[in-house]
Amino acid sequence: MEIDRIKRLEILDDEGIFERIENGSWHTPYEQEILLYSAISSGDVNRLIRVIDTMLENGVSVGRMSSDNLRQTQYLAVSCIALATRYAIQGGLPQSEAYAFSDKCLMHIDTLGTPEEIYVYLFNSAGELCEMVHNAKKNIDYPSAVKDCIAYIEKNITGKITLDDLGKHCALRGDYISRIFKQATGKTVSAYITDMKLETAKSMLNGKYNYSSIGYYLGFSSESYFISCFKKKYGLTPRQYAESLGY
Repeated sequence: MEIDRIKRLEILDDEGIFERIENGSWHTPYEQEILLYSAISSGDVNRLIRVIDTMLENGVSVGRMSSDNLRQTQYLAVSCIALATRYAIQGGLPQSEAYAFSDKCLMHIDTLGTPEEIYVYLFNSAGELCEMVHNAKKNIDYPSAVKDCIAYIEKNITGKITLDDLGKHCALRGDYISRIFKQATGKTVSAYITDMKLETAKSMLNGKYNYSSIGYYLGFSSESYFISCFKKKYGLTPRQYAESLGY
């Protein structure tokens, strides 16, 4: 994922620091960081590209960690890679792969000679890591019954899905499905369904749908409950999420 708009990045120097503190641009907004790392955790490369485009348009601002610009960017890169690695593991990337990728990135960053080179490498590495999470999600070897349940959930994501529905679909008892599903995915059936609905909601927050209608369409009991679930998972309301992407 090549980023050729790196000239838009803003690297803070000693001039204008107090002005930036006063007008709130001293740090890149926390909301944008959440969007970036959650895209990696989801393995959603297209969403990651949109987030990075927005960050490049707005400028990337960070607090001063060193008087040397190169060292400043190296410090930033190390912290970004550490966070991205943790989010990738949360998204399903095996720890061994995630940490090997992290080590490779840190070794390469140590060879780069300018802040601009580091920023380009960081954004391209984010795309590569996101692809790895995406592929890991596809290759998870769940038991056949769990795969059948996931397929059923994806097909019926707009409706109310119960354990009885999954039991009938798989010809298995609901309590048995509940147990093997949690063992395989690390989530309860209800939590998995909610996460899947929220991921679907994110893809619908593209300016084409009314905010209030998305929750109803996906089967949430109320608009307020949909907003509450969305903000709890992503740190933003649906409106804030859409606006952060320019919709």
